[in-house]
Amino acid sequence: MYIVFCSHPLYPKQVDDEYQSEFEACRQYGFTPLLFSFEELMEHNKMKIYPQINMEPQEAMYRGWMVTIEQYTLLYEKLKEKNIHLLTSPTEYANIHYFPNAYSHIKQYTPLTTWISKEHIYDEALVLKQTAIFGDSAMIVKDYVKSRKHEWDTACYVPNAEDTEKVLHTVRNVIRLQGEALNGGIMFRQFIELESIGIHEKSGMPLSREFRIFYFNQQPVLTENYWEEIQYEQDQIPLSFFNKVAKDIPSSFFTMDIARTINNEWIIIEVGDGQVSGLPSYDLSHLFYRKLASKV
Repeated sequence: MYIVFCSHPLYPKQVDDEYQSEFEACRQYGFTPLLFSFEELMEHNKMKIYPQINMEPQEAMYRGWMVTIEQYTLLYEKLKEKNIHLLTSPTEYANIHYFPNAYSHIKQYTPLTTWISKEHIYDEALVLKQTAIFGDSAMIVKDYVKSRKHEWDTACYVPNAEDTEKVLHTVRNVIRLQGEALNGGIMFRQFIELESIGIHEKSGMPLSREFRIFYFNQQPVLTENYWEEIQYEQDQIPLSFFNKVAKDIPSSFFTMDIARTINNEWIIIEVGDGQVSGLPSYDLSHLFYRKLASKV
């Protein structure tokens, strides 16, 4: 299988620095790395693959920057023209990349969530209608993909959803800070207090005992601590339970972030496309590709 990486912006025959460790690890475990210029594809609608290939159709996996659904579709089609077929179709990518598309599959196991699409994000009456469902509970504001968690108090966390001034101020900040990078729309999620492991020293956001699971063809590949900054144990993760939930996720390669609440209940924080989900630590590259090779 090919692993398709973004090349360095200045050196098209070198992998981007962010993925150097993965680039080296994938070769060691039998995968063939390919490079393409992300900038050339997005700015000029052109794709050059390095090294050049001319062969029968081959399956591939993308490991690179987070892209919009439209950008992913372009990447998928351009690779297909070169007989390189990404395992994750644009439909699968859309199913998992935008959280509202995946919500119905994990609704029972994740915090209550509402949302408004991008064309309605300035409709403040609609914002307040969507957040009224939370009553006086705390909530999180984010777009369909990313949060501004490192602006925790100003563009993420709302202590009381009935505080309409705080709700609208937070939504405005999310829209402003995300700018053109805002994905899909705005989401509102009930804040559930999780088992704490501390406070982020820069942003003040609470750090919880979270874990990230990579799934390939609904089988777990890697389960690791989400936060690299703090050491904590992986004991008592009910992996068999989450494996059952994973069988209903409409994607062949995805991540599931999980955590335990202060009431000792395990929940799903979110799911995401595995191709654009980062490994919690660079040191995990070899372990990740060794385990992935056993599943392919």
